[in-house]
Amino acid sequence: MQSLNKKQVELIITDVDDARITLSHLSDELVDHICCEVENLMNQGKNFEYAYDFVKQQTGTATLQKIQENTQFLIDKNYRRMKMTMKITGNISLAMLGLATVLKIFHWPGSSEMLMLGFVVLCLIFFPSAIYTNYKEVKVKSSKLLHLSILVGGIIFMFGVLFKVLHLKGASYLLLVGWIVLLFIFLPTLLVVKLKE
Repeated sequence: MQSLNKKQVELIITDVDDARITLSHLSDELVDHICCEVENLMNQGKNFEYAYDFVKQQTGTATLQKIQENTQFLIDKNYRRMKMTMKITGNISLAMLGLATVLKIFHWPGSSEMLMLGFVVLCLIFFPSAIYTNYKEVKVKSSKLLHLSILVGGIIFMFGVLFKVLHLKGASYLLLVGWIVLLFIFLPTLLVVKLKE
């Protein structure tokens, strides 16, 4: 019975780490599973390179990330709740904004109220839940500032757009503040995170 040497196991560990598996216990389990699969193929007469390439084709980066997402979905109640909230409110806000646009085009009553309600659902329920689920999936050291800046800047900017469409006072200030937060806090933080990666 063949077993992997230290160098081969380290190669598999590096590839799993490159897939950005942040749950440590899951990372260990995936490495163990991949090693077992490769060893099974090696025991059937295949060499390590062929066996590992074959297993990698079946469990590529996207598959490993999907496994992590499903695991997180099952073990984290808040994450599961936010993911469901994100899906539901995303569809609801999109439907409301679409309907409000049609009402606005034909100058029918209720368009402003529907537009405002759609933006409120989008900004205060969908957007924060989307940011939260992304934060739980990424788990980078500087991700708190990254996610907080996109949350604050995005909400302010979206309310600026709403105020502009409804011709309310303060729209220009909201748009300006939203842009400032996104351009001078969010984008530099995102650049730093990407350079570290």
